[in-house]
Amino acid sequence: MSPTGKAKGRGRRDKHDWNSIDNYAFLHEKRLDEHPFVADHDKSELSITPLPDLGILLVEGVIYCKYNIILEFRKVAELRSIGSRLQVRTFSFAYNAWIEGKHNVLRYDNGHDNPDEYHRHIFDLDTGEEIEKEFRIMTREEFPVMHEVLDELQAMFAPLNAS
Repeated sequence: MSPTGKAKGRGRRDKHDWNSIDNYAFLHEKRLDEHPFVADHDKSELSITPLPDLGILLVEGVIYCKYNIILEFRKVAELRSIGSRLQVRTFSFAYNAWIEGKHNVLRYDNGHDNPDEYHRHIFDLDTGEEIEKEFRIMTREEFPVMHEVLDELQAMFAPLNAS
């Protein structure tokens, strides 16, 4: 990592690295408000709860998407103070998407036994059975942020529902 916080050779910051709590909250709210796959902004929920006594920030939500897809997420981030600024860095992730009233279609998470093991589960869209050959271990850098999960869901379902 260079002194500017940018990863060497990639020219951009680590999307999961330290961020100001204000920017972190702003990005989550912006993605929820503006992502084209979100169908019901009023019904969707986002909760960002600092728990300074525990040194963590809890981020939870439910997003109601097009085609009756629901994305539920829960993330836990560590908190630190730099002067008067609070910063966060997420260490626990779970995104779970399902067809309303049916079954899972996509899940990203970490930490079943090892918090540094990030993985993706994908499910058969008709039956909800996990497709074992699609299970994939990922690096932290490969692990998506919320809007990337929404992008993936949109790419999965928009072609199936095209008129």
